[in-house]
Amino acid sequence: MCGGMSRRAGMSVAAWFAMALQKRSPRATLSADEKRRLLDLQRQHAEVLGMLPEIAGFQDRPEEYGKFFRNMIQQSAGLTEPQGDSVDAYMRQRAQLMNQQGLNAGREPQDAQLEAAWEARRDAFNTQTATGLQNLLPPGAAQKAGISPELLEFLEMDFDKILAPGTAKP
Repeated sequence: MCGGMSRRAGMSVAAWFAMALQKRSPRATLSADEKRRLLDLQRQHAEVLGMLPEIAGFQDRPEEYGKFFRNMIQQSAGLTEPQGDSVDAYMRQRAQLMNQQGLNAGREPQDAQLEAAWEARRDAFNTQTATGLQNLLPPGAAQKAGISPELLEFLEMDFDKILAPGTAKP
């Protein structure tokens, strides 16, 4: 199940970049083909949004977390098998550490006073994870795959860090 989902997510990473570029152009200046492509990209994006709860749940299962990122990045950046193995091992290790530190989504505190400190620790963890992954990948691959702390936040359904300024939750 993880493999098909991560391949679709990998295709969508490239689609998100293309969609963002096309959205910059006024709709009236897009050709009929470009408008169809934009609509297809928006559909792919919506499909991935529907998968987010399951993707976030992979944090609790390090083996699936590693496989998910391996397949997603292989799909979007064209990694070799050995490179994919490295991503799998790295992300599996990061998921184990995330669980040990209580930073997986299922352990988010319900108390608002505790949540802010937990969120800050998880943000720092995501930044470290993204930086490590960027350093692990061959040149250009991280950019093709959209590897960033914001992508990790998105996949965890933590949207306040990736929304436009002024739209984030308080």
